[in-house]
Formats: sequence, C-alpha cells, structure tokens
Amino acid sequence: MTDTVFLLGNIRAADWANIFLQDLARAFANLGRDAVFLMCEDGPLEVEPARLAAPGSFIVDINGKRDTGDYPKFSLVVDHPLAHPRLNHPGSRTVLGTVDAGHAVLGGISPAPAVFVPHGGPAADADALTRRRDIDVLYVGNIPERFIPSAPLEELALEAGRLVGHCCRDPFESLERALAGQGRSPWDFGREELRRLLAIATDEAQRLARTAAILGIRDCVFHVIGEIADEVRARLPGNVVVHGFNRSFAESRDLWRRSRLLINITQKFPRGSHERIWYGMASGTALVTNQSSFVAGDFTHGESILFYQDPRQVGELVAWALEGDRAAALAAAALPVYQAAHTWEERAERILAAMSGLRRG
Repeated sequence: MTDTVFLLGNIRAADWANIFLQDLARAFANLGRDAVFLMCEDGPLEVEPARLAAPGSFIVDINGKRDTGDYPKFSLVVDHPLAHPRLNHPGSRTVLGTVDAGHAVLGGISPAPAVFVPHGGPAADADALTRRRDIDVLYVGNIPERFIPSAPLEELALEAGRLVGHCCRDPFESLERALAGQGRSPWDFGREELRRLLAIATDEAQRLARTAAILGIRDCVFHVIGEIADEVRARLPGNVVVHGFNRSFAESRDLWRRSRLLINITQKFPRGSHERIWYGMASGTALVTNQSSFVAGDFTHGESILFYQDPRQVGELVAWALEGDRAAALAAAALPVYQAAHTWEERAERILAAMSGLRRG
C-alpha cells in the first residue's frame, strides 16, 4: 500500500491553521508524495488503519492538537511550545517542528524530539510584481490592553517583557534571566504557571513593540488588522483604517495583495520566522520585520527586506520605503529568494527528512 502523508485540519480551528495544512499538502504532492488533507471533527480519527500503518505514512498536525496515539506524527508548533500543554503528551512516535531555532533546543518542553521547521509560504501570485496597489502600509497583529499585575511573580514577568519591548530579543530568555536574578529557573515552576508567566512577558513585549511601531507611521494610506487596545487606537491618526479582529486569514491576504508594505512586529521568533513574511512575499509585498538571524541568512536589509532592531525605527523605515519605487524594488528582490528557499515545499522536505527514521511497527 502507498505511503501517505495525512494532514489533519479541524472544522473548529482558525482558518490560518487549515490554510497552512492545505498549502503544505500541495507541497508534499509537488514533491511526488501522496498527501491527503482531512478536515476533521473532534473525536476518533477517521482514517483507514491500514493506510496509516503503511511503512512511510505519517500524520501532520499543528500544535499537537490531535491525540494520535503511537502513529508516526509530525506536529508543527507555530508558537512558543510552552503555550500548548498537549505537547507534554505528544505520542510515542511524534516529532515536533518549531518555527524558531531556539525553541528546538529548549529542554523540558516535551518528551518528543524537536527540529527547526520554520513557517513557509505558498507559490507566488502570478501577478505578484505587476498588481496595482492602493494601500501604502498594512499592519497585522493584536495589541493588548495594559496588564495590571497582582502578585510579585506577575510583576517580575511584566518587567521581563518591558526589558525586551524595544529590541528583538526573546521574551522567554528575558524571563529566564529575571528568574535567575532571584536564584530560580523556569523549570522550578509547573508548566501551566510557567506558560502564564511567559504569556505576561510576551504580551507586554508585543504591546510595547507594536505600539511604538504603528504610532511612528504617518502620512500614508495605512490599514490596520487586529484587536487594538483602546488607548493605542485613540492615538492613531484619523485617516487610519482599522479593520478589527474579525477578518479571516484569507480575507487578510486580500489586503496584503493590495499593500506596498507589510509590517510584521513580533518579539517571539528572533531565530525563526512568522508566516506573514512568506505569505507577504508570495503576494509581492515588501516586508518590514524584526531582525531574525534565520531570515537575515538569505535576505539583505535595504535590498530585499527591511529589518528593525528597535520597533521605534519602523516609522523611519516605512518613510524610506515609500519614496519612489523602493517598496516595489524590495519586493522584486525578495521574491526569487523566497521562491528558491522558503516555500512550503522546502519545509516539506525538512519534514520528510525528520520523519525518515520513524516507522510504525
């Protein structure tokens, strides 16, 4: 029986997760592998056991959401692994793929082995570099309200987030340093408590970074997708179009395709990448994003991408890119590099390599 890659979507999942898996299924098929995307409900897995048992067959899911027992599975972890408690019980033949290289080497996250498999993107739009664009700048991402701590550990986590809010360092590493200052380690805490502390630090870092970035953008056609804290929304220029948080990933991509520049502000992946980078490039949109050692390996600041090291630089970078045809030139330089090394096909090859040693039975 032919070995098959089963990619498990879920009818209750956000549409971005199912879109990733559908795009990844196409990538496996382009590599000559039998790949099936399944839109599943919660409950027993409705796949023929004989097909799952075929040598070389395996399952792909996102964030370890589905309990698949001891069937070979690759779980793409698209956030910090601590955010997903099921990874504590991943199944005996599971391999995790982390989207930041630093996450792959963290001890204590999961008993499953982990490899670095960053986000990828789809085939480029046919008209990616010729389409007319009526939006200058698009920012995508939530900005939370201020968190008010009520306990010393919460204050420590909040301060750890503040310390990295205006740079491109990992909130987890900042939290680890803060705890070390008190003679403690993250692994002194239960997983749920550590997850909560990291969420406080990360939210604060993201709040500061994203606020600084979008408030620095002026004098352009500017659209914002996300749930934006009231105090930040009140400070935005009156001509900014705020779409809120009710847009699906597919709808958001329609706005990306209309935009000259896409702003990606994330503190979580300093050695990895966010999907906005790759889906943006596939749309022919120029990127302003955090300094990432992984992305910087293939893309050059000022030629094919714009990196900020401090989010307060974003407004200046945007103003520079909007002069003349600079944004279009950035997008044109980035697209062939993206197509050569950062589509889902390249990520599918990484997954196949990671799973090559696993065989059921």
